[in-house]
Amino acid sequence: MMINENKKFVFTILIIILLTNIPAIIMLIPDFKNSIGWIMGSVASAVNFWFLAHKTTALNPEAGRKSVAAIMSKAFILRYAFLIVWSLFVMLYVRPNILAYCLGLFSAQFSLFIYHIYILLTTGTLGKYFISEEESSEKVEDRGYDEEKEEN
Repeated sequence: MMINENKKFVFTILIIILLTNIPAIIMLIPDFKNSIGWIMGSVASAVNFWFLAHKTTALNPEAGRKSVAAIMSKAFILRYAFLIVWSLFVMLYVRPNILAYCLGLFSAQFSLFIYHIYILLTTGTLGKYFISEEESSEKVEDRGYDEEKEEN
């Protein structure tokens, strides 16, 4: 059950990353360098986030510490090797705005902030100001929270 929740979470974050590309795609013709920089950076960020999520969910916690360390060190090297090669390719051949590209690389982190702010606003204490009482109770039940635990 936990694996399905993790896959759903990763899918949600990847969708948010892709949705942040919509304004960049709209602005592609009038402002090509900034838009292509954001798009290329966010693609690299999405691949990096997916690879990290895939490797961490594939780990077996009952395996020995050495095998977990070996898997994570290989994953670390592969992820950053991909980012270095991708960044060099983009900078040498596409030549986008460097600042827009770097901000695009942080789109996974931006998406995490957006997701958690959404969760805070809908199921947290601030949720009563933004959604109706019925929707709030449905959201709390969907998340698996007990209302008794929230009161304590």
